[in-house]
Amino acid sequence: MKTLYITGCNGFIGTRLLDYFSKSSEYNVYGIRRGDNKVVDNIIYCDYEDRSFLKSVVERSCNIIHTATYIPESITDDNKELEIINSKLTDVIIEVFSNKEVNRFFNLSSINIYGYGQKELIDVSEDGDILLANYYAKSKYKSEILFSHCFERNYNLRISSPFGRGKRKKALLEMIFEKMLNHEEINIHGEGKKTLDFIWVEDIARVIEQMMQVNIKPGDYNLCTGISLSVREVITIIEKIMKYKANVVSIDKTESQSVTISNEKLLNGIDVDNTFFTPFEDAIKEFIC
Repeated sequence: MKTLYITGCNGFIGTRLLDYFSKSSEYNVYGIRRGDNKVVDNIIYCDYEDRSFLKSVVERSCNIIHTATYIPESITDDNKELEIINSKLTDVIIEVFSNKEVNRFFNLSSINIYGYGQKELIDVSEDGDILLANYYAKSKYKSEILFSHCFERNYNLRISSPFGRGKRKKALLEMIFEKMLNHEEINIHGEGKKTLDFIWVEDIARVIEQMMQVNIKPGDYNLCTGISLSVREVITIIEKIMKYKANVVSIDKTESQSVTISNEKLLNGIDVDNTFFTPFEDAIKEFIC
């Protein structure tokens, strides 16, 4: 049976991936998270400053899904510290696993490296221009390069806008949902034409599972649905499900930057189409329930 390690298993995506793959009969799954050095059931708690412990407990032959990262309250924060913290974390993972037989290394990166929030991202492919507009994007892109050099079968998965239960740091979707639950007004820019590519967190797990099962080439992949929704469309869908009319207020006439990310390279690699992803309305129903 193959061994799979999932770093950052206490985070939003890491927790869901651990739950998903722990149900598989193909893998011995272990989560890795920060804590005092010990192993409890299938969770490895480790002090990242003491790399010798982690080296001693991980097996020689393994697969890795790296989700551990430090995310600021706002991606636009001019926070040099987050680049330093994420760089240290990358160094730890490389030191611990570079001498192991890593079959496949999945690095969860972000579409922020394309300049999300700074420019329109219309049909951006993996060959699109990189715009490292903040320290978070810089740290993500740096880790992509380092992991690609260190692991022969490395996959940088540039995720769009993940959502699901258990997300502690609230983005646009969580804000809309919370405002509607509390019957508060929702402030939007302009007419709400800004678009985002939302991906259900369970679909991230399903994509990685598919990538493990096929002979897909290592490299960079945009992990997104390829289907964008505007802020207004999102609000309308939630209104329909909740049977509640939201109080939407335009705070200014400036529209925020829109996103349309291409996922053709990914779909061709795992031989599925866009219907593979959970429809947004279905995901929202599960998210609300």
